[in-house]
Amino acid sequence: MVLTKRWGILLLLPLLCVSGVRAELQIEINQGVENPTPIAVVPFAWQGVGSAPEDAAQIIDSDLARSGQFAPVSRRDMLSYPTRESELFFRDWRAISAEYVLIGRVTVGSQARIDFQLFDTTRQEAVESGTVTGPVSELRMLSHRVSDSVYETLTGIPGAFATRLLYVSVTRNPELARISIV
Repeated sequence: MVLTKRWGILLLLPLLCVSGVRAELQIEINQGVENPTPIAVVPFAWQGVGSAPEDAAQIIDSDLARSGQFAPVSRRDMLSYPTRESELFFRDWRAISAEYVLIGRVTVGSQARIDFQLFDTTRQEAVESGTVTGPVSELRMLSHRVSDSVYETLTGIPGAFATRLLYVSVTRNPELARISIV
């Protein structure tokens, strides 16, 4: 049986080389924080015409979850949806074991603006607040910048959610070669 497998591999090897097998870079994350920090990213208030083109809070929630450092609280588990400090009751957030709560507002006029506040539910105080502004078409990127700010405030490490990836696609035909920024 072992001999047959070896011969099979030896016979397939030249076929693989001739068939033009492509290697692709795969990044596998196989380690994270053992006890990620529970954080509640409350849906942000919307002030603008029509409905919001992007759910800023969901983008931030996803960024923080993908970092492996945080365990976002599900929106279904939230007892309230405050958008201002005066509407925030810390006992509600401690009851669902959220250590931090992020609230905010998205305002769209000639520019997009995201105002946000991050609270520590144990100490019952704001630990970060800020505003990011930019073109309305960049609302997603503005959300990533909020994620960067929250991440850096809580970990001490600059966030990389608002970075862009650069890759070069190489083909045998130089007319088809291109550089892409994602």
